[in-house]
Amino acid sequence: DYDKAYRSTEKRKITMSKNRPKYNETRREKYHDDPIERLKQAARSHIKRGFKNICEKKDVPSSKILGCSWEEFKIYLKDQFYHHPETGESMTFDNHGLYGWHIDHIKPLVLAKSIDDVKELNHYSNFQPLWAKENLKKSAKYEN
Repeated sequence: DYDKAYRSTEKRKITMSKNRPKYNETRREKYHDDPIERLKQAARSHIKRGFKNICEKKDVPSSKILGCSWEEFKIYLKDQFYHHPETGESMTFDNHGLYGWHIDHIKPLVLAKSIDDVKELNHYSNFQPLWAKENLKKSAKYEN
């Protein structure tokens, strides 16, 4: 029934607007304290951008596109960690971010021309950890 759906949507909006600061704070804390949450947000962002680039709407959950659980994704990336070539610093989930290491697409997302391409390029096997400087230098290049 339309009226019932409308009322529940309006009620949810009102509830969320009242609780938005607490909700945002909880998400921020979880982001900083939980490496899996940080990986989820990063991967979801990549996937969303891929669909946006080809002007399509995402119709599948990010975890399904990724092709593994979030815990398995964390282990997959961790198995590829390496030391910084200049400083010798080790990759950890604590130094993942703007100035640490990034989650990189091996084959760049800009190669996607269709929904199937976006899904393929966002499969976990196309991700790798790269130090920020290397990732920015690599940009959208792909070498076989």
